[in-house]
Amino acid sequence: MEGPFRGFLWWLDFHYLLCVSSPFHLSSFSLPPSLPPSLPPSEPLSGLEHWALFTVTVILSMLSAAALCLMVSSWIPIFAVANLGVALIFILFLITGGVLINFEQLPSWLLPFKYVSIFRYAMEILSVNELSGLVFECPEGSPPDCVGATGDGYLALQQYPRYEDLWINFLAITAIFVLCMALTFVSLRRIKVR
Repeated sequence: MEGPFRGFLWWLDFHYLLCVSSPFHLSSFSLPPSLPPSLPPSEPLSGLEHWALFTVTVILSMLSAAALCLMVSSWIPIFAVANLGVALIFILFLITGGVLINFEQLPSWLLPFKYVSIFRYAMEILSVNELSGLVFECPEGSPPDCVGATGDGYLALQQYPRYEDLWINFLAITAIFVLCMALTFVSLRRIKVR
């Protein structure tokens, strides 16, 4: 068999092997019955749900970052300049996303950039996923001024969203992805072919 149909059969065979024949087939995943209003579970998250939330967050933020790179590279024809522009944008996102510096320490003119930072939304989702419900206790033999803490207390101190509000962060990352891909499409459509 030749042509695109052969590629489709290979893709179908690969996904059949991955999804049905492997121990990680789709029936082992527990998907939420509906979208954001019923996102919080009635009991604590299982290990598989933590892993699924982590994996979806990493993949979605990676896709958004790739879309941003595509957008910048479609605007700038010189590879070195486009590469430098993307690096500068990502450094700005790291600074304004709360990864390198807390929001309170940012100059006021940099604060608006936190609303378009992919890193901010991804870090909030991952922090809530990892720290919700944890209790940190002082180990034996620690100094008397050691104070135990909770993950929820730390999240509140950092002003991170509650678990129930994580869908807003997913929506923001998805909107960044869609916007960057749409602008890339428009930019590539404007290129004149010789």
